[in-house]
Amino acid sequence: MRIPDTENPNSEDFQKVLKRAIEFTIQGTFFKPNLNWFFVLGGINLGIFLILKIIYLCLKCGCRSF
Repeated sequence: MRIPDTENPNSEDFQKVLKRAIEFTIQGTFFKPNLNWFFVLGGINLGIFLILKIIYLCLKCGCRSF
């Protein structure tokens, strides 16, 4: 609902708009976060770690296949 374009809006209209704004703010504050990005970054981090660990172990043991 929108406040009418008058200098002195109706008290009921103002209360409705204010109530809706407060409800919208509360819903925006307490939303369930999306953690997909966390798993993607964790997978990338683990993959890079494993690749570097394998390369390090191969170079340490003398395997020159790289």
